[in-house]
Amino acid sequence: MVRKDSKIRAGGVITLAAFSLALFPACRAVVGQAARQSAGASAAASTSAGSTVSVDFVARDKKGERITDLKAEDIEILDGGARVQVSEMRRVAGAAAPGHSEDVVLLFDQLEPGNAKNAHDAAFEILKATVESDIIFTVLKVDTRLHLLQAPVADRETVKRAIIAATTGKPEEYRAQNAGAEGALTDGTKGGPGQETAQALYAMLLDSQTAASDPHITPSIAGLSAVCRAKQKAPGRKALVYFSQGLDWNLSAPESLRSIVELANRSRVSIYSLDAHVVDTQTANELQATAAIARQSAAGNTGISAGAGPQVPDAGSRTGGALLGTIVGEQSSRFEQNDLGLQKAPLEAICFRTGGGHEVAGNARKSTRLIVDDLTSYYVASYIPPSQAEEGRFRPASIKSQRPGIAVSVRAGYYVPLRAVRPLEAALESRLLKTFEAPKLPEDLKFRSGLLRYGDAGSGAMNAVVMEAPLNEVEFRTDDATKSYVARLAVVALLKDKTGAVVEKFNEDVSRQGPAQDMDQAKRDVAVVKRYFTVAPGQYVLETVMMDQQSGKVGSRHQDVVVLAPPTGLSLSDIVLVRKMNPFSGDEDTDRSDPLRCAEGRVVPNLSGRVSKAAQPTVALFLHVYLDRSSSEKPSLKAEVRRAGGLIATVPMPLGEGTSQGFIPYIAQLGTTALDPGWYTLTLILEQGTRHASQSVSFTLE
Repeated sequence: MVRKDSKIRAGGVITLAAFSLALFPACRAVVGQAARQSAGASAAASTSAGSTVSVDFVARDKKGERITDLKAEDIEILDGGARVQVSEMRRVAGAAAPGHSEDVVLLFDQLEPGNAKNAHDAAFEILKATVESDIIFTVLKVDTRLHLLQAPVADRETVKRAIIAATTGKPEEYRAQNAGAEGALTDGTKGGPGQETAQALYAMLLDSQTAASDPHITPSIAGLSAVCRAKQKAPGRKALVYFSQGLDWNLSAPESLRSIVELANRSRVSIYSLDAHVVDTQTANELQATAAIARQSAAGNTGISAGAGPQVPDAGSRTGGALLGTIVGEQSSRFEQNDLGLQKAPLEAICFRTGGGHEVAGNARKSTRLIVDDLTSYYVASYIPPSQAEEGRFRPASIKSQRPGIAVSVRAGYYVPLRAVRPLEAALESRLLKTFEAPKLPEDLKFRSGLLRYGDAGSGAMNAVVMEAPLNEVEFRTDDATKSYVARLAVVALLKDKTGAVVEKFNEDVSRQGPAQDMDQAKRDVAVVKRYFTVAPGQYVLETVMMDQQSGKVGSRHQDVVVLAPPTGLSLSDIVLVRKMNPFSGDEDTDRSDPLRCAEGRVVPNLSGRVSKAAQPTVALFLHVYLDRSSSEKPSLKAEVRRAGGLIATVPMPLGEGTSQGFIPYIAQLGTTALDPGWYTLTLILEQGTRHASQSVSFTLE
């Protein structure tokens, strides 16, 4: 029975006597906003085979000198608070490594004449000190938006001309350099070997112009964000050197500053801020003294809590040169905990959280020393992350030196990369397909599969094949040398029409690996594979097979399925239980054809029909809602909840407007705290005028 005083509270939670139902129709409204914030995001940590993570860092002594003899046993890495074992560590020396290159962006803000001279000298010092390396430089300038002065190039004389144009103070030189660079860029987007790079740069310039139209975002903030976003697909280690006169946070929403840190860490970009203010001798000496005190306290601890933005450095900032200390004396008062260090010291906080540094351009050689050292000499450490790390999510990571007197500088963490989709070898696929010819399908490996039916994709009905295997059914093997585990599955799915012709085929080599200490936890997880496709309505056969590649166990399934015609007018798609939501990462954010997505991320389905009350405080459900656009009647949606067939509650559910795609991706969460274990059915009923549509899903609460 529903209490009469039940009502929608803040946050869209409807509270009833027996349970609560949280509704999130906002999935349909903020897809565009989410896309802008994380489009094309890739992991800040590079990956090699399996799920290995590689992070780069710099080690210095108390005097700010680089450490060149660090070994794996000299460091401790914490990933998400858990200590991990370093599987490989190497030192990269730019000048001595054949074919080694870095990607460096020189970004000049609007500068007064004296400050422009400082920036000019510092930039030239960077070129001089890196002449023997293969660093590729891009030169940009900010006024009302980003302007390109030089596309990526290694030739130092060409870069010098662009720097002069950015700092000379003569508008005609700047405009001429800009017109030539952007004219060549436009031509480059039309074809040729550098087309992809040209298109990325062109998109970056448009991005900065669009973002700067927001009255709460300055062109400088828009430019920093655009550069970080543009570098998300570029391989390797990247640095952004920002020449400015400071960053006025009052004109920039704190959320935008946090977004810069997020984008930089996703793109593996280290941000270096070089304050070009003219500094007199006394002030420079005071800054040097502050930096010296900071060096004495530096410990290189960059761990942060999961999901948090940039925070106050808890041990020390970067060392060397005229570095501004951010943890001593009155400098520490510039940070405010409530704003995570971004309100009064935005540049220092941004640089610290991305593994870069903040300096003052009083002496060109000293002020660029940190930047040059970091570009030409650093360490790369590789390890297998904890198995509980979820794809696409931020993972705080920190590195501490086990040797006294050494400070380690590293970015605040990384974004867990999506597991790469690897196709099966032809011989293995052929072997698995033969299982469908057997008189009896093998059932040694238990798994589930199903077809989820959604709406019109423009070219037909959109559907998703989902396969899931409990990992306790799979053999895990350990490697004593790396102290890690690995599990491997081979997956094939065929969709055949009524004549037996194959209309869709999917295959994948699925692997799971992690530290051996996490193996028991991993065995409680589920491997999920999903693929979506468009086919004509009709009757089909779904054939799926999975093989444990280490034990040889095989399981196959044969299912008759029906693909419905794309809905017209009022209708609901299939409802699926949500196992979890994966945040957007990589190109998936731009793929609007995935039916299992909304503003919150990508839906990972749960085909088991079981929900653990102890492990999950809510049951999440996902579907598409289609309204009748030709009707002037106001639509309504309600949920009927039944236990063991008996109605226990009817709950009205809010509806918003559809997206440009014509439907509303909808998530509902059913609170389980006050529910007794048992079998439940939730039916959604959509009404508009005299028409109605309904869809149900059942689950067992354990």
